[in-house]
Amino acid sequence: MKAVKQESFIFALIIFYSIFLLFSFIHTTQAKPIEWEDLLERSRDNLNKNPDNHTARFEYALSLANTGQVEESYEQFDILGEEENREDARNEVEKVLEKMENQGEDNVLKLNYLAFLAVVDKNYEESIQYFEKIIDINPDNVWIYNYLAASYFELDKLNKAHKIAGEALEIKENSYSHVLHGMIYLEKDEYFKAIHSFSRSGKLSRIIEEIF
Repeated sequence: MKAVKQESFIFALIIFYSIFLLFSFIHTTQAKPIEWEDLLERSRDNLNKNPDNHTARFEYALSLANTGQVEESYEQFDILGEEENREDARNEVEKVLEKMENQGEDNVLKLNYLAFLAVVDKNYEESIQYFEKIIDINPDNVWIYNYLAASYFELDKLNKAHKIAGEALEIKENSYSHVLHGMIYLEKDEYFKAIHSFSRSGKLSRIIEEIF
C-alpha cells in the first residue's frame, strides 16, 4: 500500500512540475510590450537621415499613433499614401512584413503594420479586423480604439464609431475621442451635440476654422 501511495505521489509530482514548466514557458515566451517611445526616437532619427526611407516613416507614424499624437500620425500616413510614394512605400513595408511572417498572430507590431497599411490603402474593412485583434491583446490601448472608431466612421458606420470612441473615453479622457464624436454628430446634422463634443476636445475654434 505504501509503495502504491509513493508511486501515486511521485506521478502527481511529475504532473504538477510539468504543468509548472509549461506555464513558465508560456510566460517567458509571451511578446514583450512594445516600447513605442523608443521606436519613435529611432524611426525619427532614421527619417531625419533619409527622408525617403518609407519604412522609417511608417514606423514613425505607427509610434506617433500609439503615443496619442493622432494628427501627426495621419500627416505621416498621408505622405506615405501620396501617389508618388504609395507604391514604393507599400513595397518596403511588405518586405518588413515578409520578415515577420513566422511571428505569431499575436505580435502587436506586426498587427500594427497590417492595420495601418490597410489605413494607408483606405481599406477600412481590413484595418478594422487588425485593430480589433490589437485590442484583444492590449485592451487598454486607448489610441487603437480611436483608430478603430475612425475606420468605422470612414465606412459611414456612425453608431458603431460613436460607441467605440465612447469606450476609448471610458479608458482615458482624450481630445481625439471627443473630436470623433463631434464629427459623427456633424454627419448626423446634430449640430449642438457636435459643438458640445468639439468644445470638450479643446479644439472648437480650430475646427470651426477648418470647416469654414
